[in-house]
Amino acid sequence: MGVHEAYHLHPINRVIHWICIPIELAAVVKLLALVPSRVDLGFVAVVLVGILYGLADTVAGACMTLLLLVLHTIVVPLTTGWAVLDAVFAATVFIAAFAIQTRVGHGIFERGIDDTEMNLAEFARTKNPIPLLLVFAYHGLELLFAAGYRPAINARVQEHRRGELDRIPNDPRR
Repeated sequence: MGVHEAYHLHPINRVIHWICIPIELAAVVKLLALVPSRVDLGFVAVVLVGILYGLADTVAGACMTLLLLVLHTIVVPLTTGWAVLDAVFAATVFIAAFAIQTRVGHGIFERGIDDTEMNLAEFARTKNPIPLLLVFAYHGLELLFAAGYRPAINARVQEHRRGELDRIPNDPRR
């Protein structure tokens, strides 16, 4: 998380992430729920990711799981009546939110510093989805830290963030 934090220093970029991540998660849940199956794959994904988040941190995991359940409850019933159109709309919403994060949040406010490629490269190299899935929870945990949650762990995250800042090549934010 400290490495991730080093790429999210500007307060406006953080706000953009706090807004866009729930939108992206809602779009993914909707897309999964649209897959023809005997079970709601959106709900299955919420349960599985909720378990992962809970194992990482009980309180933060419970908060993220609750957020995912609320998003599921909101987006699954929303429909045009045509699954293909619903899927196109959900994918478009995801792409738009992601573009705002990367192009505006990182491109403008972080002056081009972005960890997305690094995260995707790590996933491609390791085939381990867990670090990639945890990225979404980091921003929620950041809000909990700001409220005073687990100060010792927050201090360790900030220590790692400072160390990572020294390793970012050509960082124009300094």
